[in-house]
Amino acid sequence: MDVTCGEMAVGLNLLRGQQSEWALLKRHPSEDCFGIQLCGGNSDVMTKVAEVVNTYVDTDFVDLNCGCPIDSITKIGAGSALVRKIYI
Repeated sequence: MDVTCGEMAVGLNLLRGQQSEWALLKRHPSEDCFGIQLCGGNSDVMTKVAEVVNTYVDTDFVDLNCGCPIDSITKIGAGSALVRKIYI
């Protein structure tokens, strides 16, 4: 079985309804096992994202990104910045 994971989507952008972000969560019919990758730095936002994803997205698994070092992601407390939140 092939496993596919979509590109990383920013949770807050999903809640804001950004179509370009929602496009990252679309499964192609040929994908046997499909997962999505999400990032976010606020637990309240990510809880709501999880509820929305569970309702509207056809996915087999969710990967919460905890390693992205890109400035635009770490500035919102997501990606690798999550480690700083835990240990500092």
